Parts: sequence; structure tokens; C-alpha cells
Amino acid sequence: MNKSIRLSTAILEAFEDGIYVMDQDLVVKYMNNAMIAQFGDGIGKKCHQVVNQTDEKCPWCRSDEVFEGQKISREIYVPLVNKSYFLTEIPFENEDGEILKLSIYRDISERKKREEMLRASEEDFRNLFEHVACGVFISSKEGKFLNANRALLDMLGYDNKEEFLNIDIAEDLYVKPEERQKFKNMIERDGRVIDWEVEFKRKDGSTVPVLLTGHVRYDQQGNVIGYEGLNIDITQRKLMERQLKEAHDFINKIIQSSPNAITATDMKGNILIWNR
Repeated sequence: MNKSIRLSTAILEAFEDGIYVMDQDLVVKYMNNAMIAQFGDGIGKKCHQVVNQTDEKCPWCRSDEVFEGQKISREIYVPLVNKSYFLTEIPFENEDGEILKLSIYRDISERKKREEMLRASEEDFRNLFEHVACGVFISSKEGKFLNANRALLDMLGYDNKEEFLNIDIAEDLYVKPEERQKFKNMIERDGRVIDWEVEFKRKDGSTVPVLLTGHVRYDQQGNVIGYEGLNIDITQRKLMERQLKEAHDFINKIIQSSPNAITATDMKGNILIWNR
């Protein structure tokens, strides 16, 4: 029997998890070295005095349920050591017939920190996605939007996001549906498309010129599963380009219709404009 006890103790001591055993009076009967390293030697003390330094039961205590025969596992936070644990509690009977509770404290603090950092990163991405001024999208390879930000909905005249996600990209978005296939060919060949000028249809049927920039999305096997990117409304830029062209054409007509010889040169004497 002593040999069996020594073997069991050796096994418990080999665990990196903190482990302790207590009786139904909540008195700690055994702690392995990992548990002692985290909370100090608490053998003979009440469990809540050891792990929470309080005379009251811990907020996460479910000892009554364990002593009724239940195995209970959950995540807890221990303020005393500022750590998070995955706590597993198991009832068992010792050689004297006494029911005891085995508690296993697995430190998950680093995992929780990574999860919190991931949540914060995802929240930052969501905020950027929703508040960036240009229209951001994620689409499937088959031609459906999987997600889009408010700016893209506003650009294309959609109040309802669900309605927008149900449109057919080639038929309902592109003024020239064949340009959707052209986009797919380019982006899958090069992995990305940068500042590609194309015309989209708004919900009301009017058109909007955009600069489309995007890259491919891959699955874990490296297969193309869709595209993501952004659209910039260049309506004002196109308007300015047209106005500049009209002004240039108007001035050129005046110059060409003048009966006098007209030339314009730069500072180096290079002729820039002349009439006939």
C-alpha cells in the first residue's frame, strides 16, 4: 500500500499543473510542488485561505456539488496571483473510505492574454472595416459578397446590408458583366489588382466610376476561395478631368481660330502650344 501511495505521489509531483487534495471540511490534505510554488504551503489550512487568502468560500467554489459526486471543470480567475486557471475538481474515495476532492489548477493565463489580444485586434479590425471612408468588401469566388462596410453600401445606394449581400456581383454590380470575369482573371493570375478603373451600378440603376483594388483569399490548402479589397468612388475626379479637358479644348479652339500666330514656350524655350 505504501508503495502505491508513493507512486501516486510521484505522479502528482510530476505534473506542471497545481494539484491539491482536501476533505469535506475544506481542509487541504496534500499539495504538489507546482501548487505550493504558486500559492505557498497550505497543508492543514482551509482551501479558500490558501488560494484566495480569505475566511469565506471562494466565489467560484462548487465543493458541495463535487462531494455529491460530480466532476466539475470551468475557467476561473484568481485575484491573489492575478492568473486565470482551468480548474478541474474530482471526488474520490481514499483507502479509509473517506470522500476527498482532487483539484487541478491548469494555468491558462498566457492563453487568456492571447485571446484578449486577438479580441482587441479583431475589434480594431472591425472598427477600421466599418469606419474607413472607402468601400471595403469580402466576396466569394462564385460572385457573392460575404461582407461589406457601410461606406460601400452608401456608395452603391443600399440601406440594407442583407439585401446587398444577396446581389449577384457580375449581373447586379458591374455595368459590363464581362468585366467581372476580367477582374477574376487578373486577380487570380497576379494575386492582386491595383487601382483598376471600372463602372458599378447603384441600386437605383445609376452608375458610379470606382478604382478597385483587391487581393485573393486562400484556404489552408492554398486554393483561391474569394477576394477582398476596397473601392474608391472617383466621381469627383472624373468630373474634374472632364472639366479640365473641356477648358483645354475651349482654350485650344480660341488659339486655333485666332488670325494671329500664337506660341507658348516653357522656361527652356520648348514650344508647348502653337496655332496654325
